[in-house]
Amino acid sequence: MVARFIARLLALFLIALPAQAQDGMYVGAFVGAAASPYAGEATSTAIRPTLGVRTEAFDIGTNGATAHIAQSERAALDIFLRPRFFALTHSDSPELAGIDRDVTLDAGLSYALDFAQGTRLNLSVAHEITGEHQGQEADLRLTQRFALGAIPLGVYAGAMWRSQDLSRYLYGVTGAEALIGRPAFDPGATTSPYIGVNASLPVSPRVRVFGTVQADFLDPAITDSPIVTEDATLSLGVGIQFSF
Repeated sequence: MVARFIARLLALFLIALPAQAQDGMYVGAFVGAAASPYAGEATSTAIRPTLGVRTEAFDIGTNGATAHIAQSERAALDIFLRPRFFALTHSDSPELAGIDRDVTLDAGLSYALDFAQGTRLNLSVAHEITGEHQGQEADLRLTQRFALGAIPLGVYAGAMWRSQDLSRYLYGVTGAEALIGRPAFDPGATTSPYIGVNASLPVSPRVRVFGTVQADFLDPAITDSPIVTEDATLSLGVGIQFSF
């Protein structure tokens, strides 16, 4: 169950992390719920532990590894390695029988720019390096941060572009997977916008709680897939993190 929804939980957790996090070891837990766009798949919940080490130069943990290669007062450039977990891994939905995807690893660059008070622009690009599909992904996001009383919030909007290879791996049906009523399908390259809000609240100098809600609006080419039944999905999660 966790494997089918870990991709969404991972994305939510990464977005919810504070921009200025404390160096050292951290542990925690994250509880999330995500609606699946796939035929026969329903909304499900999962609990995921988090563990890692963060320094001024790098961050290594359950979300992958990030190295900070350049940083100024307003901008930062990172390189990263990040696992990608698929909802189509060992699905028990009859509509998805015979369709299975392996966990892959992405390598990429991310750039962040603070160009106004509380406003941040993020751009990340990634390429799959495990040879499963060799697809690419680009994520452009604009975040506006403000305080609602004592609670710091971030409202964001963005768009996720995926190459034809990655979109086919996520939402396509190969000739070998085609069945009566489930024809072969290739969505081509896709772009899906999204919006969301997150909060990260320090409870003490070493304890932080956070949460996020995100809505994704799937590219029409994705919703044409015979294995996709939804044109939008909603994900939410809450977590706690302890720093040492």
